[in-house]
Amino acid sequence: MTAREHADWVNTLIERSKKRQIKLAEPLLSEIVTAFRAVVYELQIWESGQRPPPPPVPPAIVAAEQLAFDLICKERSKHGMKPLVLDAAFSESARIMSARKLQGDFVTSGGPAVISMMEQPAEGAVARIHAAIVRQPREYSLKMLYSKFTRVGVGVAIDGRRLALTQIYGA
Repeated sequence: MTAREHADWVNTLIERSKKRQIKLAEPLLSEIVTAFRAVVYELQIWESGQRPPPPPVPPAIVAAEQLAFDLICKERSKHGMKPLVLDAAFSESARIMSARKLQGDFVTSGGPAVISMMEQPAEGAVARIHAAIVRQPREYSLKMLYSKFTRVGVGVAIDGRRLALTQIYGA
C-alpha cells in the first residue's frame, strides 16, 4: 500500500466514523489516526527516496501476534461465535500502541475497543496475557466476544524485559 493509499484509508476512517458508519470512540479514533499519520509520514519519506524502507516485523513478533489472534478466534469459537478477520491496519496501530506502552505512555493504550497488557517476555507470555484478559471483568473479556466486532488488530512489542500486547477491535 502506498503512502497515498494509507492517507486515503485514514481519511475514509475519519469520515465513516463521523457519519457513524463505523463505531469507534473518540479517544480510540484519535489514537488510530495519530498512529496512521505517523506511518503515512514515514511511508512518504521512504517513497521519496529520502530514507530506506522500515525493517520487516521480526519473526518472533509475527509469531506472537498470530498466536494471540488464534487464541482470540478460539475463545470466540468456544462461545459459538464467528472468528474475527485480522486487520493489518489495526495491527499496525496496535503494534505502535504496544511499543508506546513499553516506553511508559500508558495514556495511549486504553479505549473502549482496545485491550493492552504487559507481561515478562518468557515463553508463554502471550497465552498468559490472553488468559488474564479472559479472566478480567466484563469490560475486557466482552470486547473479544462482542458480536458486532468483525475485525481485530493484534500488536506485540518486546523490549527485552517486557512484552506488551494490544488488541484493537472494530466492525
